[in-house]
Amino acid sequence: MMSSPPFASLRPFMAAFFVLVALSAAAVFFAGSDAHAQFASEEETQAKRDEWQERYRWLLRDQARLKQNVANLERDYIMSQRRNYPRGANRERLIVEADVQRKELKGIETEIAGIYGEARVAGIPPGWLAEVEDEDLTVPAAAAVDDEPEVDRAGRNPLYFDDDDN
Repeated sequence: MMSSPPFASLRPFMAAFFVLVALSAAAVFFAGSDAHAQFASEEETQAKRDEWQERYRWLLRDQARLKQNVANLERDYIMSQRRNYPRGANRERLIVEADVQRKELKGIETEIAGIYGEARVAGIPPGWLAEVEDEDLTVPAAAAVDDEPEVDRAGRNPLYFDDDDN
């Protein structure tokens, strides 16, 4: 009888160990390229998220701006009936401008209502748009707004003006 080599019984285990090491090395090599692809995918996802959020943010800003414009035009129209304000064409302009702003507001509100459907079709999670609703929305004031009250002297006799009024 011939004796077997000392590690002959361990040979299948050693072969399995080397195969396992080779497979794990290959997995590490290929996982590096997957990590790069995943990083690029995360950048694309963030870009898509920013794009949709910015689009929704603009719609909400336009809606707030138009609501503010309509309220200001209605206030100006009401005030034009109470003070010495140019009649006729200027009052009519306020009404027409308010109607134009209302129509534009209705269009923006329709877009806001439809953006969730568009996002769903594009595969955008609704939570991305909900994050924008949670933000503090500030609408910049119009550039020509004057907060000082006008001094209305029409119809007053200049003889009775105080010296500091001039």
